[in-house]
Amino acid sequence: MRVTFSALACVLSLLPQVALASSIEVKSRIEGAGQLIPAVAAVEANESLHVMVQPDAGFRLKQISGCNGQYDNGIFIVENPRYSCVISATFIADNRQPALQGESTAQSTAKAVPSEPAVTAAASGASSAAAAVSKKSNILRFILVANQVANSVTVTASVLSGLGTITPLQQNVLKGNTASVVVTPATGYVVSSVVGCGLSTTNSGALTTPALNANCTVNATFVQLINAIWDTFKWDQATWA
Repeated sequence: MRVTFSALACVLSLLPQVALASSIEVKSRIEGAGQLIPAVAAVEANESLHVMVQPDAGFRLKQISGCNGQYDNGIFIVENPRYSCVISATFIADNRQPALQGESTAQSTAKAVPSEPAVTAAASGASSAAAAVSKKSNILRFILVANQVANSVTVTASVLSGLGTITPLQQNVLKGNTASVVVTPATGYVVSSVVGCGLSTTNSGALTTPALNANCTVNATFVQLINAIWDTFKWDQATWA
């Protein structure tokens, strides 16, 4: 019977690991100039995530994908993710000629070709209807973004001294969720400390904070390896010839 249980445990250890956590981590990967808000989020089981897609000035979204999500008018919607996943977005320079504010296709056609009063009235009505739909969409998007901002916290990261990196330098997460940072010492350096946002460690690599409810900062300190060895050497226990 012991052999049977051992064999079963061995087989189970080879099966794909299924996420049993109550929340799913969704991260973002960005190319070009723009941002996804929130950049990192934890989604509870059977819930959805709405991510605002925000290109920087002079840029536009080229493509966005991941987590089986759908893009809809500036919002990327992820419905009921089952596993941790990454949303990838690419922003490119916007070299297109900007359209006049509020001008519709019907209005442009009316300017190019003189029309009868009835046709002009129909075009004006279509333009007004399109403007009303656009205004409603913008209002709903504003409310969604405002709710996300009100329910999120900002996590800032910085290097206090030494050579190394901590990324991302800034991210937004929903209140009550965790945040992740990656700490990487430069060659010849080790982590002296990573402190802030509930972290207090000397580990490097991917680190995860506890649940956050307020803005905070994670500070990383690096020290040269030779200095670290020198400082930790137990001089009182050394044997001298």
